[in-house]
Amino acid sequence: MGAVLVLLLGACGDAGEVPDLGAPVGNGDEAVATEPGTQDTAAMAPPGHEPAEVALLDAGDEPRTALRLSAQAGDVAQLRVTSEREVSGDAPGSVTGGLPPLTLELEVLEVDGERLEVSLTIIEVATDDQQLAAPLLDVEGLLEMDDRGRVHEVSAAVETGDADAAPEAFDAAWLVLPELFDVLRLLPAFPQEPVGAGAVWTVEQPSLLPGPVWEVATVTIDQFDGQRYRLRTEATYEPWQEWLDWQQQAAQDSEDIPPPALREFEGSGTGELWGSLGGLVPDHASRSREVTAVAELPEGGTVQSTMQVADRLERS
Repeated sequence: MGAVLVLLLGACGDAGEVPDLGAPVGNGDEAVATEPGTQDTAAMAPPGHEPAEVALLDAGDEPRTALRLSAQAGDVAQLRVTSEREVSGDAPGSVTGGLPPLTLELEVLEVDGERLEVSLTIIEVATDDQQLAAPLLDVEGLLEMDDRGRVHEVSAAVETGDADAAPEAFDAAWLVLPELFDVLRLLPAFPQEPVGAGAVWTVEQPSLLPGPVWEVATVTIDQFDGQRYRLRTEATYEPWQEWLDWQQQAAQDSEDIPPPALREFEGSGTGELWGSLGGLVPDHASRSREVTAVAELPEGGTVQSTMQVADRLERS
């Protein structure tokens, strides 16, 4: 059996991008990846969080319907995922990147009342970089979510055929998976109450792209005929202070150079979704986000940077 590398991405899906990964530990070809420091002190663990907080502002027109996922065990959906980002600022030039285009397969494993257990498999990676594609094609993910679309927990494992290649495979997957699960936040989170056309609610949740930030999205039903819906989102972003405090504390505990101290910050985003009730995923979801930050460097002076992120999901 090949090496198995486990990434626990925490409640609601993010463990963050830790720049210095701990070495896999274990015996033989069973290797479990750990974050540096977590085996020594709980203070090094990144902050977790609860599922997205959803608050209804306006129930909209009559007739009204409770928006719910109506999935059954064995249901399968495929998604094409793209994500692009560009970073510009005081450094010369700009940095571009993001996820390679991916095709995901989601399968409902179990339905228990309002809770769903859903497996996630990457079945296609559109890239010529085989060092990146190979471990991603071996990813086995698991989503714990409710029938309102809120993700409660995400975990993922990467299995490789060669135990000696495990650290390299883990490095490649670790850098991509947090971005992937951040993109999955495009999936809609519905309010508890029945709603109709014109309804408005807010969805609050943390995010690591562009971030770490705390996102407050206002969702409006533009069109709804009782079955098909079209949603519009407008979001604002604030620094995720709990994560920033953790970064500072982790740097102090490890005697690393502390990260820059945030001095100014602003961010916003827009998006749209459409689909049908009863499906596990919408037919389409997209969003664009932009965040600008000014930070003070530990050695003195300030830097300004802007990150633009564009994400898109399409049901196959």
